[in-house]
Amino acid sequence: MNPFRVGRFIGILIFVLIFIAASWFFYSKLTALESTLGGQQQQIHALNEKLAARAKIDSLDLQERCSNQARKEFESLGYKFSSGDDYESHCNAELNKCFILIKSYHANVVFKFLSDAYEGKQYASYSYIAQKGNDYIEPRPLECKVTLPSGEVKSCNSDEEFTALIKIYMEDSADKKAAKLQSLPQK
Repeated sequence: MNPFRVGRFIGILIFVLIFIAASWFFYSKLTALESTLGGQQQQIHALNEKLAARAKIDSLDLQERCSNQARKEFESLGYKFSSGDDYESHCNAELNKCFILIKSYHANVVFKFLSDAYEGKQYASYSYIAQKGNDYIEPRPLECKVTLPSGEVKSCNSDEEFTALIKIYMEDSADKKAAKLQSLPQK
């Protein structure tokens, strides 16, 4: 046998053995990485679930604190449920604010205003004098204005317009999406 051929054969054999060993090494590393990645993906999923649950709890906590603050603001301003006054509150997550919409009905004057329940900053006001006997006819408002988040002040001419303009404060995107879905025709 030719020594050159034997050397060549041994070289090829060594190359094949090195190739097999390297392949096995990389395959075992890849398997270990896939296993680690799978475990990390499970951890990420579990953490995301915990985060979502915590966010929901935090949201409910913020809503409760907003509701309590709105009640305090309502009372500190001298309004009383027994005298024809009412309010509603909304914790707006997008604007990071707690809003209170106070509604006051005294004699023949109807007054509504929207403000930040913590800061007291007023964002909207609406008032009109109700005419006796005209329960279904809304008179032209004495005042109807809403300051938008941009700072622009919008005037309005009716309770319907006022309500539409303050939705930016009293609803979140999720509320708006749900309202749109409910308004779609049912199949």
